[in-house]
Amino acid sequence: SGEAQNIATADAADKQNSNGAASGASLPGGRTLAEALRRPELDLQGILNSLRACPPGPLADVGAFLGEEMSLAGMAACESVQIEIKYSGYLARQRELVARAARLESTVLPPDIDYAKVSGLSHEVTEKLDRVRPLSLGQAGRISGVTPAAIGCLEIHLHKLGLL
Repeated sequence: SGEAQNIATADAADKQNSNGAASGASLPGGRTLAEALRRPELDLQGILNSLRACPPGPLADVGAFLGEEMSLAGMAACESVQIEIKYSGYLARQRELVARAARLESTVLPPDIDYAKVSGLSHEVTEKLDRVRPLSLGQAGRISGVTPAAIGCLEIHLHKLGLL
């Protein structure tokens, strides 16, 4: 079918590696099945149905292979793979944000730091930091009015002091 031509590999031999496992085979236009799955209108079951509707040949072989792998993996695993592929960009960004938050939380501020000497901090932020005396960059970032830019200034200052 025409839809299968858009989502299936041009060469079924590229679809399987030496152990028969799925590889990153190319679709027409150099796309992989994962790239096709990122399209909002496609899902694994839809791709499988389209491939199964193909006449006997390479596309139908890929459909049979995909169907067997999905059966072996189970619905929960297929759903997990589908979510990971469809939302990989968002998930990667969230992982980066979590890692950054953990890094900020573990970056200790010296108890005797003079916030007035940190270039780039507004007078208001300097006063708040002096009043609260946060123990870490993460804690400083949770103070109302302390902006991400101010946290960046603190990081630069700690680098200049050789503390990072």
